[in-house]
Amino acid sequence: MPEAFLRELLKNGGDLLAAILRFNAPPAARFFPDALPEPAARLLREGTLAGLEGSRAGRARVRAYLLRQAGADPENFFLDFRDKRRRLALLERETLVRLASLCGACIYAPEASRCVLRKEVLTLRAALGPDYDHILSRGRFQWEQSRACFKTFRPESPLPERMRAAGQAALRLCMADWPQALRRRADPLLPAELRSAGNKALSCPADFLPGIWLDVKKLLLKEVAPQWQACFA
Repeated sequence: MPEAFLRELLKNGGDLLAAILRFNAPPAARFFPDALPEPAARLLREGTLAGLEGSRAGRARVRAYLLRQAGADPENFFLDFRDKRRRLALLERETLVRLASLCGACIYAPEASRCVLRKEVLTLRAALGPDYDHILSRGRFQWEQSRACFKTFRPESPLPERMRAAGQAALRLCMADWPQALRRRADPLLPAELRSAGNKALSCPADFLPGIWLDVKKLLLKEVAPQWQACFA
């Protein structure tokens, strides 16, 4: 990583620097048990590891153990977040899940607007929750260029399922070229649908990626988590 970026981060990083430090020093609660081998997953599920985090030294030992179990080097911090797509790794799991959901819903907003049967509407409302009204209003005018990449994506799936899968695929596409060092650190903190193992990135022409990333970032900062503006500026 260029020293210039590190110096700027230390001087003016603020929120971004804090987020990077949190990412590199996650508590046990940030790890997904299904991303870890047994018995680490069992110790995590049972709360045994969380119970050892009562001191700074305890937190460091638990973190080192979990990172090693996940195949990452606990001593090798990942700091190169110059590429803003890499900063998706810094988001909380709830934010990532909501972002994927809203992305997928916006991708298929035109189809959603054509659902008029009561059963279809109720199914969509149940799947989208508070985002339903957004999808039928502003959502139809978002992702206008990028949604062409998803035109033939899982055409056999019901619309709510297709939305969910497309949103996850869109985020994986933005993460597809992450370096392995970042992947090893991020995967145990990501929902299973966004991890590298067992998930293929959407097949899409490379020239679509800038537009897809722009759409993802707009939804993140305008609709899902405006408080992350400083970290993506």
